[in-house]
Amino acid sequence: MYNSNSKKTQFKKGNHFGRKIKKGQKLALGYKHSKEHNRKISEAERGEKGHNWQGGKSFEPYSIDWTDTLRQSIRERDHYICQLCNKPQCNRLHSVHHIDYDKKNCCPENLITLCVSCNFKVNFNREKWINYFKKPKGDPETKPS
Repeated sequence: MYNSNSKKTQFKKGNHFGRKIKKGQKLALGYKHSKEHNRKISEAERGEKGHNWQGGKSFEPYSIDWTDTLRQSIRERDHYICQLCNKPQCNRLHSVHHIDYDKKNCCPENLITLCVSCNFKVNFNREKWINYFKKPKGDPETKPS
């Protein structure tokens, strides 16, 4: 329900989304950088200088065994359901994920079906997710956050 009292303070001058703004302080929210500034930021984060650089792993080629047939068989084995959030596959195909993050290891035990959002999520904090997926399915453990 909408609280009429919050309406008074929500749009009060100097109050920006619950944060007090001091006189003369500027917020970057909605601020447009110049094309030159954006180019400099992009250049500073490119390649090995980027905060998420992992040694060029994304450029490694997949194994010759990594085929559409293999990916389809893994989705079929997992009944077209994300193995992390249990979301069924709809219009967009689920991803097939390498549990050990090794593109050359295409044995079915190392592959799992994940929806796009879960596949994105498991690409951070990899050690935690490797341990999670390698545990036997019967283990009563909560998912890592």
